[in-house]
Amino acid sequence: MVNKPDYILDIEKNDGILSIMRFHMFDGQALKYLDEKKYERVFEEGSVKTSGKAKWNEVVYKTAQPFYLHFVNDPEDDEQYWLNIYYKPDRRNELIFFTTQVLKPIKDGTNNNTTTEGQN
Repeated sequence: MVNKPDYILDIEKNDGILSIMRFHMFDGQALKYLDEKKYERVFEEGSVKTSGKAKWNEVVYKTAQPFYLHFVNDPEDDEQYWLNIYYKPDRRNELIFFTTQVLKPIKDGTNNNTTTEGQN
């Protein structure tokens, strides 16, 4: 089970339980790509390394659909992120389109990115 960020838990209090689609490993360029595409960051938690560089441990983006893209830094690899997409089940077809069309440029930029859950 995934630990949901408080931001998502607060949404669920008003809108009901959200479903989740999990993806393995995106590099840090995924965050940069989504920032450049003007996706709204609605939550972030980070720290500053001894080098003075900011490291984002968790980032949540909200899309227009609305989907919530929750990136979680992999504790074993500082440069990699897991992606959890929270969505309403009635938006599943839009989610499938989103993952194949919108996330494709990110996936093409990484070599080890696969989904962990199938489409039911």
